[in-house]
Amino acid sequence: RERVGTLDLASRPADEILTCAPAELWEWSPAWLQGEDRLGRPVIYKEWGQFYFRKIKERIGGDPARMVRYHLWCNEQCVRALGHQSVKHQRPIGQFFCVFNAAGWTPYLMSNGAMPFLKEIALLDQAHYPERLGGILVINAPRLISLVWNIVRVYLDPVTRDKVNIMSSENEWRPVLDQLIDKDQLPQTFGGDAPLEMPSGQPIVPQSAFEAFVALSPQHERPATRRLLPAAQAPRRGSPSELCRPSKAAHAKRPVLGSPFKSGARIKSAQAGATA
Repeated sequence: RERVGTLDLASRPADEILTCAPAELWEWSPAWLQGEDRLGRPVIYKEWGQFYFRKIKERIGGDPARMVRYHLWCNEQCVRALGHQSVKHQRPIGQFFCVFNAAGWTPYLMSNGAMPFLKEIALLDQAHYPERLGGILVINAPRLISLVWNIVRVYLDPVTRDKVNIMSSENEWRPVLDQLIDKDQLPQTFGGDAPLEMPSGQPIVPQSAFEAFVALSPQHERPATRRLLPAAQAPRRGSPSELCRPSKAAHAKRPVLGSPFKSGARIKSAQAGATA
């Protein structure tokens, strides 16, 4: 991170990194940070079905490294958002979550240089943000997306790979998304009630050291981290329930999420369950 200079990078406006405003890339690479999931984690949304690498490359002067640095910039804004979320909820929020819509994606959108770009950002995320990533949910995935994923996944360690869930039909992913994110936090483009928040391209102001200290002080629960379970106890690979599992301490403070595989799954109060 020191070599890349992420602290300086995160404090600069996005147009200094891209040489154009993020809004100018919106047609070919819509991506934005908006709201939170039910665990308080900030959420990144991306419309992968519109990702047109050649057009993006042309608009930023032909240098893919600018897109790599912009990807790092977006990640650093998410890290800064964690501080604000921690203060808001008065407990440590140490991870962000990603929802990618792959509807409309075709190989035509990929071009020479696209795969090296995807590989590079995947490796950067694994090296510098392994515990920051709470999970990735890819929805409306065409069959060909699996081919791309099979290429990228070989460069990732098993823990990172297991955080990625790819789903095709809405009948499959809609219950999962509804379990993860409340309607008032979910953008309208993803079936929620929240108006889409276009990215401004301005850096998020980092949380003050004092406020962060109060939010992260010992009387609050420690941030949940993903634990590797023995094979006999491990949930089925790709299980959506893994995406929304809170820590044990969190169960006493917030609703318990029912299985998204069951029709009519409801959120049950942990306290009511204990009483019963």
